[in-house]
Order: sequence, then structure tokens, then C-alpha cells
Amino acid sequence: MRGRILAAALILALAIALAVAANAVGPGTRAATAPTPDLASALAGVADRSHSHPVRQLPPGHVTLAQAHTPRGAVAITLHRIRYSGHVSLCVSEGFAGGATQSCARYPLGPRSNQPIGRAPVWWADVYIDICSAQRFQVLSGLLLRPGLTAWLRTAEHVSRMAAATVPRAFAVAGKLIYATTGERPAAVIVRNASGAVVYSEPVLALASLPRATCPPGGRSGSASVAFAPGSHEIP
Repeated sequence: MRGRILAAALILALAIALAVAANAVGPGTRAATAPTPDLASALAGVADRSHSHPVRQLPPGHVTLAQAHTPRGAVAITLHRIRYSGHVSLCVSEGFAGGATQSCARYPLGPRSNQPIGRAPVWWADVYIDICSAQRFQVLSGLLLRPGLTAWLRTAEHVSRMAAATVPRAFAVAGKLIYATTGERPAAVIVRNASGAVVYSEPVLALASLPRATCPPGGRSGSASVAFAPGSHEIP
């Protein structure tokens, strides 16, 4: 079910992007009409809220903890903290230079974080997905929320331990950053406790199920980001 939700979210995001491109003003076309009064009022309201609740960056700033290797190069995984609308949140971003996906969750990380974390022992950030390159891939990254946990990636061929990086104390995370790059074949992520028992298991979105119909000619500029659950990339 979750795979179908993710696929639908990706298709919707790509359709919106194509619709925006189709309506862009180009040479020889008329300029777009002014927003309707209702739309203008709504935009003004958003602007007012952004001034009254600014996003403030907190120490230690943006810290790149790891780089995941992909067919298109290294994807940087970066952490930073913000204060927004009276709450302090931790943000995780993935991406190449010039653009990245981002997920933010309020402290304490868990059921009240405004994220689909619940009581899971791991918080998965947005997934960086490239469905248009010849070698399609996605970068998984997450934060282990309890001490003594390890994360593993299971495929049809083998089970391997996911790469891990130590998280600085300033970010107030109990475990490590974990990450991996997967291709089109089915896979699953597994989290084990210090005794080796499985405490969490979740299938990874199968890229082979995602259509290429919306990819541009050449197929290298159609990267997109999809969340493990709807809305997980929104600032809380």
C-alpha cells in the first residue's frame, strides 16, 4: 500500500511540474494575467506569516555528515537545526550541489514531531530519487532514535549493513545517521537492537514500478524527491 501511495505522489508531483512548465510565459506569448483578488489576498497572508514566523538557523549550522555514491555522483547528506513558529526542528537534506530535498521534524523526535515517525526506532528523511537516468536509483537516509541500533539493507541476493555516520551531540539524536543507495530491484530496510533482534522492517519503494512517461528527452534531468509518507518534507 505504501509503495502505491509513494508512486501516486511522485506521478502527481511530476504532473504538476509539467503543468507549470506548460503555462510558463515564453517568447511571443502574452504575459500572464494578474492574480485574482482572492489569490492575491492568500499570497499576502502567506507573506505576512513568513515575516511573523521567520525561520532562524541554530548552531552548529549546516553540517554535511556523509556522501552517498550514486550513478550520477555523490549525494550529500546534511543536518541543520531551525527555530520556526515557536518550535525547534531538526532538518535532514539530500542532494547534489545547487538543490536538495529536505525533511524537518520537531523535537523531541517521535510521535509529536509533526512527522510520520510514531514510535518507530528510526526517522527516514525524504528519499532522493532519479527515475529518468539509464541507471535509476534512490538514496535512503535516516536517523536511528535509540542507542545501540544498527540498520541493514536486504535484497534478494544478500543482507548488508547500511553505512553509518556519527551525529554531533548538538543535534540531540540518540543514534547514528544511516544511508544507502539502491537501484531498481526490490529491497527492504531492517533495524536491529544490540542483541541482534529485528525491531523494525519496511520495504523500499520499487523503482521499476514508476513510469518513465514524464521523463524529458535524454532522461537525465527528471530527478524528483518522494517521501516515505505524504508531507514528510514540509517544514512543521
